[in-house]
Amino acid sequence: MSLSIHHIYSSAEEIGINQEEASKGPADIIVQLSDGYQYIASFVAYEQIGELRELHRHSGDFLYGEYYWCKNLVIVADCRMDAVRRVVEHMLEEGDFRAAFEKME
Repeated sequence: MSLSIHHIYSSAEEIGINQEEASKGPADIIVQLSDGYQYIASFVAYEQIGELRELHRHSGDFLYGEYYWCKNLVIVADCRMDAVRRVVEHMLEEGDFRAAFEKME
C-alpha cells in the first residue's frame, strides 16, 4: 500500500517563529499519513549544527559540544514547511521514512 501525507505539523510554526529562524530549525515534525498514524522526527538545518555546537560548548551540554545526538534526527538544508514537505515526500518515495521517523502511539 502506498502511503501519502495527510498533514504535517511543525513545532516551529506552533510557537510562531519567523520564516528566517524557521529555516534553521530545530523543529519537531509530526507527519500524519493516509494510514491514520502519526510519526515524529526532529529536523535541523545544516547551518544550525555549528550554532548548536557553540551553544553546547558554553552550556556544558553534550560534553561541552564534543558530540551531539538526537533520536530520529533529520538534517536538512531548510526547515521551512515547503522544504520539509519535499523531504518527507522524497523519504516516502525512497523508503527512508520509517527509518527516520518514529511512530507515535
